[in-house]
Amino acid sequence: MGNVTELLDSDSIGVNALLGGIAMELGASVLFTPEESGKTIGSVRELSITSDMMFLAKNRGSIPKDLGINMVLFKDKRKSEHINEDINVPVVNAEENYKFKHDPAGSFRIMVEHGKIKAVHYHKMEPQIAVMGKTAKAVYDEILKRGLISRMEHATYLGSELERAEIASKVGKTYVQDFPLFKKIY
Repeated sequence: MGNVTELLDSDSIGVNALLGGIAMELGASVLFTPEESGKTIGSVRELSITSDMMFLAKNRGSIPKDLGINMVLFKDKRKSEHINEDINVPVVNAEENYKFKHDPAGSFRIMVEHGKIKAVHYHKMEPQIAVMGKTAKAVYDEILKRGLISRMEHATYLGSELERAEIASKVGKTYVQDFPLFKKIY
């Protein structure tokens, strides 16, 4: 399994699910995969879940769908049927046009370390304190509590960057401040 995953520029979760299905159809009893490269990290767990799915499907005499477990991670299994409320207010088209203004309270360098979000506060180019937490909200709340931010637009920027850092830590992506997490492929 690992060789195919390694040689294909695609996320391992879908590749492992497909290969697991093929292995079930062929009657394979052992699935092997290493986790040597960045794109194969998590493959052992993915194959374990896939094996469970295929085992359940085979025993039920069904396809590996709607079993209570799945490998859908980045897309929703079904389209959302949310009803949009019709709120009668003027609509303003938003545009990006804000000019950066330095926050007198300082700035932050955000990173992900060992699955946690770390925001290092700098004042006058000198690091002052590092705030570390499991969630963006925990880090943001601590920053607010300590008064390390004074401008509304800086707070908005910081909140969005902390959220991106949290998403990166959850999905195993590398987080680099101010750069997108995902490439648009279509």
